Amino acid sequence: MDKEITELKILDEILLQFEEKTETTPMRFDDILWFGNFSFKLTNRDKRSVIDKLKEDGYIDLIITKEDEIEEDKYFITFDGLIFLKKDGYRTEYKNESLLNNRLNDINELTLEKLKYDTVTSKRKLKTFWIMFMIALSTVGFSLYNFIVNIIQKPCTEDIRKKQLIPSQSLQDTQLKDTTLHISF
Repeated sequence: MDKEITELKILDEILLQFEEKTETTPMRFDDILWFGNFSFKLTNRDKRSVIDKLKEDGYIDLIITKEDEIEEDKYFITFDGLIFLKKDGYRTEYKNESLLNNRLNDINELTLEKLKYDTVTSKRKLKTFWIMFMIALSTVGFSLYNFIVNIIQKPCTEDIRKKQLIPSQSLQDTQLKDTTLHISF
């Protein structure tokens, strides 16, 4: 991790030098190499790769100039490079990406935990459903059994009328007796 940050620091520092030194005229590659030797211990290959990385990212650009019939490569910072420096460069971008990756990892872990919990909950709901279904089915069966038993054991309606008439006639007889007694007095 320190190596990455050191490399990012090199990129940021060289880009800052491009901002300062190319304000009026582009920089020659030799000047960039000199600055690289002064600030960091880099080989020429590493210096070239840093320049290529900055160019590839679009933060510096190359212009070919002719002076006395000699072509010379000169580099300057682009508008995107200036904006990138205002956003604090590669190190801040790396930190933001690290934070985003950590946040995505946390979200993935939480999603996995939620899926595990949902699976356990759905299994529990399924078991509860079948238990309640069996209880409901047995209750319906018991109710049907009682209904059929009551229909079979129920006396016919004529027997019920006879039983109802007999007590009502005796009630009328007792009422008549009471009225007759009242009359005789």
